[in-house]
This record gives sequence, C-alpha cells and structure tokens, in this order.
Amino acid sequence: KINKKIINKNNIELIPSNVEAGSGSLPTKNIESCAISIQSEIKPMLLSQKFRSASIPIIGYINKGTFFIDLKAITADQAQLVSNIIVEVLS
Repeated sequence: KINKKIINKNNIELIPSNVEAGSGSLPTKNIESCAISIQSEIKPMLLSQKFRSASIPIIGYINKGTFFIDLKAITADQAQLVSNIIVEVLS
C-alpha cells in the first residue's frame, strides 16, 4: 500500500492501458491491461532511471511526459513489491 501523501504529491493513478504482443517491431495483437501513471516533480527520464536503479529494478515507459509502469506481467503476489519500490523511489 502506498501512502496517500506520496500518491497525491506524485499524481499516481491506476489507468487502463493497451500493450502490444507479437513479433517485436511488428506487433500482431493489442492486449488490454492497466498501468500506474506517475506525474512527479521528478523529470520522467530521471524517474525512469531511479526505477531501473531501485533495489528491485522496475522497467517502465514514458509517454507524453508521464512515466508509466504497466502491470501486464505483474502477478497478484508481486503487487506489494511494486508498491514497496514506488515508495522507495518516491520517498
């Protein structure tokens, strides 16, 4: 669970997303998913670097100035780990 102060300060939201599956640069299928969006005071490129350098690295993506963590490959038992890393990076 993430503290509401961190959520509000970094504009963290759970949003619907679509991910691509298939053959690399020529994806063959869109899959509905959900993502965590983070609009922090920290610039998106630095935020991405901080998540990659965390105690358990998380690889996200940047779109239109917002950093996203897609949850397509996160299992229910990994959700708390993701929350812990978000707190680690944004605290």
